[in-house]
Amino acid sequence: MGSVYSRGQTGNTQAQSAPYVITLTMRRGPEPGRKFVISKERVTLGRLPTAEVSIEHRQVSARHASIVREKDRFVLSDLGSANGTTVNDARLTGTCLLRNGDIIGLGDVELLFQVSGGASAAAGPQPTTGAQAVMGPPPRPVDWHRPLVTSPGAVKAAARPRWPVFVVAGCAVLAVIICLAAAVAFFTVRQLPVFAAAPELTVIGPTGGIEVRAGQPVRVVASAKDPRGVTKAEVWVRGELDSTIESDVPGGQRLLRVEQPWTPSGAGDYDIQIKVYNSAGKMSESQPIPITVLEDQASQPTVIVLAATATPAW
Repeated sequence: MGSVYSRGQTGNTQAQSAPYVITLTMRRGPEPGRKFVISKERVTLGRLPTAEVSIEHRQVSARHASIVREKDRFVLSDLGSANGTTVNDARLTGTCLLRNGDIIGLGDVELLFQVSGGASAAAGPQPTTGAQAVMGPPPRPVDWHRPLVTSPGAVKAAARPRWPVFVVAGCAVLAVIICLAAAVAFFTVRQLPVFAAAPELTVIGPTGGIEVRAGQPVRVVASAKDPRGVTKAEVWVRGELDSTIESDVPGGQRLLRVEQPWTPSGAGDYDIQIKVYNSAGKMSESQPIPITVLEDQASQPTVIVLAATATPAW
């Protein structure tokens, strides 16, 4: 049993001056079944306590809509509400002439509009308490084909679909699909075999074509880079392994520096080559670096030239 809320004149008015009486019954909202019975020329619907139809609901604006009596007609207008006003589920963009049985929507709140009065009110006072509230003529069937708005271009605007909701939902679904696809691709790529490239080798010294003395140390300087880790470097002289430099990091290190001395034991033409390896076993090697080694001056024999002086015979 819904409660009945009455404002304005009551049924004590004489039959000859019986006013029109508006009844708004809450079909959906915070108090389903509640009735607002008003007999005023102008009715304000909103969240303010001073409104004739005061509804405390988060989707109802402070001054949401109004119903104004114009002779024997009742005109509904939206007062710039945040969530809009509808009549029989069609959004109101101008004004609308209300009829018995219309459903007024204030956001999520629905009110059944009924009006009584005039000849129907002359029979005597209408009850304002208990289950028998002012009902007036029985509700008419909803005429879904009746135009609801009267301002220019309002019919077209009222029929406009609420596409932003579908656009937002579609974008959300698309974002989820993209995230799932990215996750699948990431884990799939991690499982694929890695075709490792060889390390990047840079030789700093010695410079090709230099000349040194036998026994004079030659500094071999180079660096190797590889994101998989460089495990070792080798110095080769005349096609033979001369020395090995191992990385002290398990699995190799991203940057391995090579500084290795090489001392030629004798004179001649030599070529030095550097080879580096990564953790995947791939190898890079430098071009042969030619070096000419001269004899050590200390080991060269001393040549003594004797000059003979002839003594003439007298």
